Amino acid sequence: MGIPIVIFDRGFSLTEKEVNWVKKFNVYLFEPALNSDRKGFNYLPEWIHNFEVRIDDEDREYDLAYSSHNIEYYVKEFEKWFKDYARLFPNKKVSFSSFEISDFKLEEYKNNNLINLQYNQSIFDSAAFTAAIDTKKSYEIGYFNPVNFLAMNRGCLPLLPFEHKYFHGMFNGLIMKDLKEMDYYVSLYGRVKDIIIQEIFDRIKTDWPEFTVDYAASVIRSCYE
Repeated sequence: MGIPIVIFDRGFSLTEKEVNWVKKFNVYLFEPALNSDRKGFNYLPEWIHNFEVRIDDEDREYDLAYSSHNIEYYVKEFEKWFKDYARLFPNKKVSFSSFEISDFKLEEYKNNNLINLQYNQSIFDSAAFTAAIDTKKSYEIGYFNPVNFLAMNRGCLPLLPFEHKYFHGMFNGLIMKDLKEMDYYVSLYGRVKDIIIQEIFDRIKTDWPEFTVDYAASVIRSCYE
């Protein structure tokens, strides 16, 4: 009937065949990727709902933590930044949680000083830092997983792998090229992590407003005008 339809493909799940079909209608397609090769999509990052930071006066139980529904989807990066860090820096407490993981990997990670916690994103409530790891494809297309903003809301500071090239400006001063650099940040910034998180949120509001709810609402509204 010509009514505009807005599709936000959050998980990049639409196939080429499905996209070609919906294009027959009055459809606007968006995805949270800066440099995707999918035709017909415009960039719209997943918006941040909450810019408040949970502030703690006490040290957190874990130095570093990671949470994923299926950790083996990110296994190469996870083992590079978390497993190897826990093994090489045994004085640090590193935890992880995953809904889907093999018994073989659980045993391997246990033997490398990783602490397995029940799958729950509240893991960030007890950790000072996480690493904003993702797949090679996500690094290439400029996709930033919003779980990192959830971690920030809970007072857990993300450190950015150097490969995550499109977001160096957002995490200026927190870019890590190797595990030694990661340990430097973890050892130095624990007491000031909440201030740094607030600075990142303030930077997003001024320099990356496309991550705000107001921006997303304006983009969607423009499709109906």
